Amino acid sequence: MTYNENKITDLDYLRAENIALHQENTILRTLNQLISDFTYAFYVTPDGSLSLEWIEGNFTEITGYTVAEVQKLGWWVSLIHPEEQDLIRRRIDRLLNNQTSVCEFRIQTRAGEVRWLRDHARPVQDELETRVTHIIGAAQDITAQHLADETLQRERDFARRLMEATQAIEDELHLQAMLMDQIEDYIIITDLEGRIKYVNQAAAQASHADREQLIGELGCNLETMLRAGITRPEVLQETLDNGTWRGTLASYNENQEQIFLESRTWVVYDQHRAPQGIVGISRDITEQRRVEAERERLLIAEREHRLLAEILAEITLALTSQISHEAVLDEILSQTQRIVHFTTAHIMLLKNNTLRVGRWQGYTAYNADALLANLEQPLEKFPIDTEVVRTRTPAVIYDTRQDSRWVVMEETAWVRSCLMVPICLRDRALGLLRLDSDMPNQFTEVDAQRLKPLSNAAAIAIENARLYAQEQARAATLARTLEQQRQFDRIQNEFIQNVSHELRTPLAIAWGYVQLLADGDLGELQPEQQKTVAIIVRRLGELTKLVEDINTILDLETQEETQQLVDMAVLVRSALTTFRATAREAGLTLIDYLVPGLPRVMGDMINLRRMVDNLLSNACKFTPAGGQVRVSLTREYQFIRLEINDTGIGIPEEELERIFDRFYQVDGSPTRSYGGTGLGLALAKEIVIAHGGMVDVQSTVGKGSAFIVRLPIYRQP
Repeated sequence: MTYNENKITDLDYLRAENIALHQENTILRTLNQLISDFTYAFYVTPDGSLSLEWIEGNFTEITGYTVAEVQKLGWWVSLIHPEEQDLIRRRIDRLLNNQTSVCEFRIQTRAGEVRWLRDHARPVQDELETRVTHIIGAAQDITAQHLADETLQRERDFARRLMEATQAIEDELHLQAMLMDQIEDYIIITDLEGRIKYVNQAAAQASHADREQLIGELGCNLETMLRAGITRPEVLQETLDNGTWRGTLASYNENQEQIFLESRTWVVYDQHRAPQGIVGISRDITEQRRVEAERERLLIAEREHRLLAEILAEITLALTSQISHEAVLDEILSQTQRIVHFTTAHIMLLKNNTLRVGRWQGYTAYNADALLANLEQPLEKFPIDTEVVRTRTPAVIYDTRQDSRWVVMEETAWVRSCLMVPICLRDRALGLLRLDSDMPNQFTEVDAQRLKPLSNAAAIAIENARLYAQEQARAATLARTLEQQRQFDRIQNEFIQNVSHELRTPLAIAWGYVQLLADGDLGELQPEQQKTVAIIVRRLGELTKLVEDINTILDLETQEETQQLVDMAVLVRSALTTFRATAREAGLTLIDYLVPGLPRVMGDMINLRRMVDNLLSNACKFTPAGGQVRVSLTREYQFIRLEINDTGIGIPEEELERIFDRFYQVDGSPTRSYGGTGLGLALAKEIVIAHGGMVDVQSTVGKGSAFIVRLPIYRQP
């Protein structure tokens, strides 16, 4: 500020100058109060206790307590809200550890009102920096929303007192001005005509001029000062009319970049309520606006992505629910409309380096349906299609008349812009989705990216439809084969049934006459004749058993079994008794281990006995002399387990799956060493399965075989 250095003797002039200095000091004090509502200092005793030394500012107005009352009652008890006391304790610990603290907390006023303070505090150490001796700070009441009118009046009072400041506080004014210079916001004080009376350092630097040069200037003549807001004529007028103004202004910096300023102005009055000047503060919120705009953009993008994800989930479900090839293609076109609006689109499928149209939509208006129905495009003749298929990357043709790669055809001359998206399954191109328009620049890269997830889902759906059609054809073929097999089985069973039926009567008659011969009822036989008759008896017995086995298998398929409780130990012991003579004649050792007291099973005793006989016969037949046949009967969980082991010739691993087939023999050649019809094991397995059981076989060639039967234990309902 410039002072008249000439000696003034006129007393009235000195009095006027003193009043002006008081007014300027009042303005600066008011600005200081705008930054903090009150300041304070605590003395820290050696034991860490705090003693309040002084408080300056609006402490009493905010809390309702005087400094003396707080010192008497204790600032902790009288002010700090109970829920904030732990926070304040931790804060004091940080300050005592020489850490600056900025904190927001609640207080309780004398009237019981809860207010919020924003408090900036820092520790002060002794000269040796050995301990913290003082804590000083500045607090600001941030409860200003519901106290806006009171706050505005207080700010006006501060501004009035600032302008009434006297020469006696010029040093304090200077210190406060230095404080204003630390603020990054633009601060300007003008008279009622807009002439600048004070600017802080930030505003001066923004104007690229010294503050002394700005004092007395009209702010509206300075481009930089316009950014402070208060010097705009409309802002000045509204401030004078309403006493205050607040708003956001848009302007440009020296680089012609748009900036945004959050500004606030108010009129300063003297004690007689006469306006003395205008104070204004502006803050650059350009970066904040940019961050908010970016956040809004990200929110919009996130909402769009979420919506797109929901649509794609619905589309994927819709596509995968279709199994018909044509229905899948129609669904792809229908769902494409939900993501990218189009008037015409078609799907082309790739086969043998040629694209063929599978489905289309919207081409009737262009008389192109007939063309599309038979359209084929060899890749070598269409470079854009080739590139899309080869690179598996979408292509956007903004204007077909400006793209040299576009192949001009009379039938598609109406197409001005085009979007092609490949339909790929992993690294294999199945075809492409193409959108056409009769207007240029109808599609964008964003559209292409939005359609890529759809094309992936479409590829899976197309492949599923193809596999489904393939499986349907295979199933139809299999069904025909199975039906033919059933017909063959039926004919075979009828033939076997007829043959066995026709054989029963002559076999019975032949068996009767052979028995008469063997018993000598038809005359005494010579030794050679006896041998011949014995052979006939044995062979007739085998043939009779074969017929019985065939009839048993047929009965298992067509008749219900006679169910009764069967003691498997008794049944197996009876079978062993029968086979011991056979085993001795064959030079075999028959060993048994039958656990006593086993639970019974429900079944047909005759068929179960036939099953055991067949397994024992099989073991004895394929075990050479000197071998062993071991039979065990035990309980295994809820099953009766029958195991028949032999030390016979064994079964090759590749034959194990077929030994239970009807009429199958491991050695089926005419010169085979072992007889049989191949029905024994088949009949045994079918009997076990008919009783709800299971049969397994384990075998090693040259070491023997083990047949394991499990039959469910009977449980009374």
